[in-house]
Amino acid sequence: MTGVQTCALPISVGNCADITPSDLLEFYLADEQTKVIGFYIETAKDGRRIFELLRAAKAKKPVVILKGGRTGQGLAAAASHTGSLAGDERAWLALSRQTGCVLVDTLDQFIDTLLIFQTLKPQPAHPTKRVVLFGNGGGTSVLATDYFARLGLDVSMFDKPAIDALAALKLPPGTSITNPVDCPVSTLQQENGSVAEKILSEIYSKGKPDALVMHLNMSAFAGRTPPEVIENVLQAALRVQQQFPGQAHFLLVLRSDGDPDLEARKRNFRTRALALGIPVYDEMSNAGHALAALQAHEQFRNSRG
Repeated sequence: MTGVQTCALPISVGNCADITPSDLLEFYLADEQTKVIGFYIETAKDGRRIFELLRAAKAKKPVVILKGGRTGQGLAAAASHTGSLAGDERAWLALSRQTGCVLVDTLDQFIDTLLIFQTLKPQPAHPTKRVVLFGNGGGTSVLATDYFARLGLDVSMFDKPAIDALAALKLPPGTSITNPVDCPVSTLQQENGSVAEKILSEIYSKGKPDALVMHLNMSAFAGRTPPEVIENVLQAALRVQQQFPGQAHFLLVLRSDGDPDLEARKRNFRTRALALGIPVYDEMSNAGHALAALQAHEQFRNSRG
């Protein structure tokens, strides 16, 4: 798997006494080294120019906007903060629909969405639709399925060929093989974690996902399995990604209970995964919103040819 380099360059224009948001937008849309543009914006005195620039760009480069002051009370807060009006929320929603820019609601969503565009390559010719969830934690899988469905992501059951192929692996009782694929620790620790490669290979070859979200509750492994099991599971996932290049977006969710040792391991995994172009999130909701944003971007570009 090829590595990636990500670099965030924060720039503030204050109250826009000289440089405006549209000036920055025009520059970074043209800059070949810029992969994704993120805007936190409260006022837009040059809103028409922003619209024209985004429309002309045709969403070829993702633009993520966190707009402060979209509600009536937020407008008042922005006016007191910046000294000018911030614009009607309907205008920003229309901007998103007509130009393909991604509009997010919170700072967490903003950061999570920028991360997915920094690490994964959009596939506008084949927009993301079918998502497979794979990991340990049945309740997490069920809740995530509901959450993803509300975001417009399809976590539907596998067709018969995929289910038959997974059944042939004769995995331990308690393993769900229909999507979500729920593998308790007792399953994932088989073959010291390498069993994950067999499962994922069948998912990719027979289930043909557009995206796969692997979620691991690291706390469930603590004290029950050798420390290398999680490492082996993650390495298995990387090998399968290499076997099926470009087939599916791969996202990793690493959950823990805040234990210092687990948090240290998670930071280590995150650093290594990002170097390989894999976005890592703390919760399924973070991954879901980011993947839905990527899907919307792909669909917009697909609709524009």
